[in-house]
Amino acid sequence: MNRIAISFLTALLLCLASAMPANAGTVAAEDVVGKWQTFKDGRHRSTIEIYRSEKNTYEGRIVWGEHPGLLDAKNPDPAKRSQVLLGQVILRDFIYGGENKWKSGHIYDPDSGHDYSASMKLAEEGADRNTLLLRGFVGISLFGRTETWKRDGASAAK
Repeated sequence: MNRIAISFLTALLLCLASAMPANAGTVAAEDVVGKWQTFKDGRHRSTIEIYRSEKNTYEGRIVWGEHPGLLDAKNPDPAKRSQVLLGQVILRDFIYGGENKWKSGHIYDPDSGHDYSASMKLAEEGADRNTLLLRGFVGISLFGRTETWKRDGASAAK
């Protein structure tokens, strides 16, 4: 190749590289913080607010539900079955393990009344900060189910 072609290609590559955000693939622990919409059968079912707790772990509470007065009827503790689900913490003890992984957490499923071990990650290796993949499981991750949550529009990541 001649010098002009090499100079042109070099300039083009530098322009492309500078146009990409510096943190395109970098995920920070706080990137999971915010409001997330959950879905069932394609319908927005609830909104969960994830936050950093006083224990320095990540938790999530129900801040909106399609049935605001719904009780925790399937809770294994009979004393808690009369509690309203709205405001309850259903995600707890998540630790950011680096590399787009929040691990060692637990999720409470009000539909079944069961607690599951859980992990979370942002979609597309962290490039999509508006899609959260949350996996609940029993024992090992192989025996579980992954749900896709979407960031609430009011707190969409920039």
